[in-house]
This record gives sequence, structure tokens and C-alpha cells, in this order.
Amino acid sequence: MSAFGVHGAAWAPSSNAWEDDNGFYVQMALPGWDPQDVSLEVTKHVLSIKGERKEDSGSGRTFHVKEIADGRFLRLFRLPTSIDSE
Repeated sequence: MSAFGVHGAAWAPSSNAWEDDNGFYVQMALPGWDPQDVSLEVTKHVLSIKGERKEDSGSGRTFHVKEIADGRFLRLFRLPTSIDSE
């Protein structure tokens, strides 16, 4: 894991993770995603953020460019020990 302990799955949304005097923050680029398709869990100072969005294959659309990802992702962020993970 890197400084913040980032780990990804098949694809990983662009993310920023930082801390300040008030806490630890994660910002993820998930354009068009419904928040209900994303879940968060903290276990032993590791924040897991995962999501799944199925491709809308029945829409009748023919994509010429498709750069916004569908499917599953998993990101893991190791929380600093100074952060209360509760």
C-alpha cells in the first residue's frame, strides 16, 4: 500500500485522500453514479469503498465514445492511526 494505502480492482475511480485537524477525507470521481451503488466500511483502520453499476444494455443507445466506467470497483485506504475509525 502507498502512503494512504490505496489499492484498486479492475478499474479504480480517480480519488483524493487527505487529512487535516478535523479528520480524514476521501473524494472520488464517480460521475453519473447513484450513491446507493456505493458502500463504505471501516475494518481495522482500513476504509473500504466499493461500488457496482450495471451497464444499461437495454437503453437502445449506440455509444460512439464510452469513457465513464460501469462495473465494479474496490478501493482500500489505510487510515492513519491518529484517526478514530469508529
